[in-house]
Amino acid sequence: MTHAKSKKSLNPSVLAVLVLVVIALVSGGLLAILNDLLFVSEEERTNRSLNKVYASESFTELEIDADYASNADYGEIVYLYEAADGTIIISARGQKGWKGQSQIVMAVSTDGTIVNMIVGDYGGDDKTTSIDADYLKQYTGMQVTADLKFTVSGEAGAVDVSSGASATHTMGSICSAANMAVYYLVNSDVMGGDAQ
Repeated sequence: MTHAKSKKSLNPSVLAVLVLVVIALVSGGLLAILNDLLFVSEEERTNRSLNKVYASESFTELEIDADYASNADYGEIVYLYEAADGTIIISARGQKGWKGQSQIVMAVSTDGTIVNMIVGDYGGDDKTTSIDADYLKQYTGMQVTADLKFTVSGEAGAVDVSSGASATHTMGSICSAANMAVYYLVNSDVMGGDAQ
């Protein structure tokens, strides 16, 4: 009597699980490698924002005055730098927008004029397609004084910056961040008292 050898095969369920485990391991490995290759440090993000908002040979980080670093109505200061020519670069995070807090980066010349402003981070807000350079130009050219305040709600005595974009909550967060930067510059001694 001859016995036929029986071929052992894996159960299809076990095979499916093994294939999925291999796919997960390969995908995880690829993601880890890509994360290492494409990672941008917080320092690099700051440097990119500094160079985007104002051209300078160098930037010197300044100490933030803790007495004016946050305000319940506006937000908080993120960082503060001085360009080689004395222009102040200030970053502030505003109150909550649509899904997060917007962070602006503002360049203010030595005479107290806002020369440029960009949005450094939208804080996870995906309602930002209408926030562009044209909208942000409404902030430039303004003189930083104790009387300067921006609004998106038509507040009397404030500069209305609600035109040109449809993302109302995000505009509100950007507006409060700009107000936070102005509040800090006016109340701290970073501008040598010129802003007051």
